[in-house]
Amino acid sequence: MLRAQRRSVRRPFTRAIRARWIDTHFRCAPRLEGVDEIKLVHFEDLDILPCGENHVADTMKIGEVKMDKIESTEKRNRRVSNSLVDTAVEPNH
Repeated sequence: MLRAQRRSVRRPFTRAIRARWIDTHFRCAPRLEGVDEIKLVHFEDLDILPCGENHVADTMKIGEVKMDKIESTEKRNRRVSNSLVDTAVEPNH
């Protein structure tokens, strides 16, 4: 079990998130046949991942995130499932 699965991280932190497009001819990617470009998302100090989804510019813009699950998908790959934590406070009556 990974350390992130065993404990809850409560301290706030932020990561800059950048995305850029690269030409697929720079990489040997036979599974991307017919695709001219892929988007790489760079999570500051964490990882650079190919992605087809939308991303916020900074993680502080979305509030608290809960790491739900980490799965091994291949020898060196992991799939991380996250969800947003509802921090809305009910008004006092």
